[in-house]
Order: sequence, then C-alpha cells, then structure tokens
Amino acid sequence: YTLQATVDPAEVALKGPATRLAAMASLPVVVNAADETTVGFRTESRSLILPDGVEASPPKVNVTVVLDHRRKQVRVTRTVLVENHGPLGTFVRPDKVVIYAALPESRTVDAATDPDIRAWVEPQTQAPGAYTLPVQVVLPAGGQLVRVEPENVVLTLEQGSL
Repeated sequence: YTLQATVDPAEVALKGPATRLAAMASLPVVVNAADETTVGFRTESRSLILPDGVEASPPKVNVTVVLDHRRKQVRVTRTVLVENHGPLGTFVRPDKVVIYAALPESRTVDAATDPDIRAWVEPQTQAPGAYTLPVQVVLPAGGQLVRVEPENVVLTLEQGSL
C-alpha cells in the first residue's frame, strides 16, 4: 500500500518567541494510519503539536489520509470480445489488443492469465456492416488503465452465425 497525507489549511499563523519561531520550518501532526487496511481516504481534524509558548491560528488542521494499492505496470495481450451482437456473425480486426495497466502488486504475478483483465467492444447497432469501435477494458479492483493498443478495432457484423 502507499500512503499520502494532505493538510488543510496548508499554512497556519504562529505567535510566540522569535527564537522558537525561527527554528520552526514545519509543524508535526500525528495521524494513526497503522491500522488502515481499506483503500480509500478519510479526513480527521487534528491539533498541531506546538512547542511551549507557541500558539497557532487555527489551532487545528484537517488531515486527509489516502491509502492506495502499491501498483506495478504490466503489459498483457487479450483477444477482443464482442458484447451484445445478437444473431449476427462477428469479425474483429485486429482481434487482439495489448493492454498496459498499473495493477496492485498482488495481481501482477498472474496478470498474463488473469480472467479479470478483459478487452471488449459493443456494437451500437444490430445492422450488418463494418464499424470502427473503441476498445473497452475491464481490470481487477485497484487497477488503472494506462493505455490500450490499438485504441480502436473494426467490428464487422454479418447475417447468420459463423
């Protein structure tokens, strides 16, 4: 997992002895993220940890913690499936695409055969003919599509089944 945190407001006004203020480049805020196992984010209001004699305005900040999968880029080849083509026969050219995706590290070992990685097209009509369509990609939870090559394929719909 990766962990990111942002603070709002990003800056606060400090008041106190000049020697203490001059030594401060940043202020610590404590957020317990060790128990987090769920991907997502949460926001908490937290008090700033200040040295004695220093005051902050505002005295609290909102800390948003984002927990995400650690990802690794993979390259897999998939046959393009055709969804909802009815009784028509189909030809797809090219019939294979290369999917570049960032997957959770736990899903990269078997990415070449992972059934949760799919490429498909869906005709917008049931009329015979040739149609250039964008390739749709389905990835496992936590996956992010980087690109698919080619982005479009030609789907030919013909009368009768093949």
